[in-house]
Amino acid sequence: MKTSHEKINSTRTRNKMENGRKMAPDVEDPDDLENQQKPEYLEDEDLEVPSLKNLSPNHLDMLIRKSGIREEIIYFREYRTITRKSHLKVIGFKDIQCLVPALLIPIYNVQGKITLYQTRPDTPRIREGKTVKYETLAGSSMSIDCHPRMRQYLADPNIPLWITEGIKKGDCLVSHGCCAIALLGVWNWRGTNEHGGKTALPDWELIALNNRRVYVVFDSDVMVKQGVYQALARVGGFLTQRGARVQYIYLPDGENGAKLGVDDYLIQGHTIHDLLALATDQLQEPLPTENQQERSRPMIQVNNRFLREIVDDALDALQKANDPPIIFRRGSILVRMQIEPVLAADTLTNVTLKGRLDRVADCMVLTENGDKPARPPSDVVADILTHLTPPFPVLNGIGHVPLFVPDGRLLTREGYDPEYGLFLSLRGLEGVQGTMPVDQARQLILEELLGDFPFVDNASKAHIVALLLLPFVRQLIQGSTPLHLIHAPTRGTGKGLLADVAALVTLGVPAPVMTLSGQEEETEKRITAMLLSGTSLILLDNVITIGSASLAAVLTASEWQGRRLGQSEMVRAPNTAVWMATGNNVELSDEIARRVVTIRLDSKLEQPEQRTGFRHPNLVEWVQEHRSELVSACLSLIQTWIDAGRPPGLETLGRFEQWTQVLGGILQVCGIPGFLKDRQWVHTEADQDTRAWEDFCAAWYEQYGTLAVTAKDLFEVAKERSLLLALWGGRSTLAAQQRLGHALADRRDRLFGQLYIRSADRASTGNKAYCLETHQESPDKTRRTPQTPKPHPSRAAQSTNRTRISSVSSVSGQGKLQWDNAEEVNLAD
Repeated sequence: MKTSHEKINSTRTRNKMENGRKMAPDVEDPDDLENQQKPEYLEDEDLEVPSLKNLSPNHLDMLIRKSGIREEIIYFREYRTITRKSHLKVIGFKDIQCLVPALLIPIYNVQGKITLYQTRPDTPRIREGKTVKYETLAGSSMSIDCHPRMRQYLADPNIPLWITEGIKKGDCLVSHGCCAIALLGVWNWRGTNEHGGKTALPDWELIALNNRRVYVVFDSDVMVKQGVYQALARVGGFLTQRGARVQYIYLPDGENGAKLGVDDYLIQGHTIHDLLALATDQLQEPLPTENQQERSRPMIQVNNRFLREIVDDALDALQKANDPPIIFRRGSILVRMQIEPVLAADTLTNVTLKGRLDRVADCMVLTENGDKPARPPSDVVADILTHLTPPFPVLNGIGHVPLFVPDGRLLTREGYDPEYGLFLSLRGLEGVQGTMPVDQARQLILEELLGDFPFVDNASKAHIVALLLLPFVRQLIQGSTPLHLIHAPTRGTGKGLLADVAALVTLGVPAPVMTLSGQEEETEKRITAMLLSGTSLILLDNVITIGSASLAAVLTASEWQGRRLGQSEMVRAPNTAVWMATGNNVELSDEIARRVVTIRLDSKLEQPEQRTGFRHPNLVEWVQEHRSELVSACLSLIQTWIDAGRPPGLETLGRFEQWTQVLGGILQVCGIPGFLKDRQWVHTEADQDTRAWEDFCAAWYEQYGTLAVTAKDLFEVAKERSLLLALWGGRSTLAAQQRLGHALADRRDRLFGQLYIRSADRASTGNKAYCLETHQESPDKTRRTPQTPKPHPSRAAQSTNRTRISSVSSVSGQGKLQWDNAEEVNLAD
């Protein structure tokens, strides 16, 4: 079997050009390097050199001596000197282009036909301050140029293909035995289709590229002109997709940094062998030159390209400029790190991302007259903001103190940690370490820092220490953490000061404050905004009642999904924040009570703010001065637990198992008692909410029995009896009804006293309806079934009245009341 090289040689023998001319040699074959200096068909002694009388001496000198083109190649190209404007007009050039004398250059497509013409005027015109070196026939379709003598070799993938910019340079390569095609410009391997889109020219369909060696050699300015480099990268990518084995040849600059073309390089005495020595598989980035700042940024062509192509270039520019990282992925959105005044993550918007992109890349519009600056396109920015997999690092959290990570290491280096996605700013901390003796650390925290606060019990002390330690170990807890509620019976007890002290130790500044809105949707958006900012501590200050469904949800969610302020779109964000709240005599809903640990203060004084004799009269100032020491104390308590093997805490709290294991274990090892020992008090407080709903359900049953009713009907009951005021008080009628409707949905199938709240069919208005169902134990129970509450006699009489019944929103089905040991009364009768 013949080798590939033998096949090529046999093909050369069989396929002869006209007049006995053979095909150009394979430049990849080392044995043919000598022949590459002159094509084989030019060695025929009997070949008569054609006449070149149609060229002026000046143009002939330009082609032969200055561009290194052999006479035979000039002849078959049919170069011609034009001295009359009328001749150019006949061809189709515009008046402004008819400059003579000029060199006329026919452009041959891959089928061997002349598709258009170029001229090179001896005295070119100036357009917008730039010399128009070549005039191209307007209105002609773009095509790839191939010298007539090379056309038959385009279909043979065994013959290396050379691609360059400019006809004379292509003919120079042909004169040296290379199968070359020429582009009229670096971007002219593409054309414009009937829809105005940029697509690869159809000429490529007649050029075999499968496994073909292709050399791309542009002018030497490819290393300084971003536009030329972009074109090189694009054509290289296109050829590779077609199966070609692409190599790039980077020409050196000429004398004094002058631009050098492949014809200039070869007429200097270099050979094809020298060119091959410059070939590389690597696409090299252009280097910035002195005093050319615009070249220090990548250039992005923003016109005549697919959106995805521009977005890819923009993302590449943003990614390369993101070292050290500034832009991050947080949940489902992009954020940028804000250093001043406080370290936080700002959500990237169209405006901020557009500004960032403009600072890291030069957006350009490429025209026939050159490159023109442009603004980053809005559709590009919008696509980046919604990109599913943007190439930016993940931001899981922000720390202002050293952080323990799951493998037990302590992160103490400022900046971004890519392994865990954490960003640390240790501003104001000096010499912190976890080597303080545990007794000293405990004394510093419990006595020096917290000794003057009037804690009610050991549980409150243990919980404030747990609050202080939680930011340091938050990454050890793969789940949610509870709300730390600092509350007291009266103002001036020190709730706000205690919250500030906790924040100053772990943040260095007061905690960001979030208020609970009366509108659940607004609360949801505020929670979303706080979590997107990456803050590690969130304070709900001076709350009166805590019953928000959104707050209850976020306290048990490791990842939060909610709406952003001012927008309706849903976004995701990791929930690694530490939550705390302050308030006087705070009322807790049952849902919140199960998600709270309490820190109770009580000075037993009528005016606690008048107390004196504190260990540190200005505690905030003392904390600021001793913050590094306090942080070291916290680290030391945690390190003691780690050194002990991380024994888990013994107490439990549903939905917060890992939190109890970690914080309970630390406090247990360090000898700080009371952790979660006040749960009975919390449940008692939560019973207030339960009792309020028991009273409401009793009034509901008294009014309607088990009849299906809507929130609108039940609101009248609550309003008439002044029940559930904390739920709906201070709101408009519609808002109050909606609030009650949400509360009913949350309490569906729950038992209050002896009554279940059940979901019923929808009312005729389309609104959701609810009914009560009496609680009856199973027959096998030994305990006597409790009696169903009896309605007030006056109410009972009204409930059988047709007028009273007709005021109830009609519900499909028949409503029935059950009476103790009495006959069933059918309301439909």
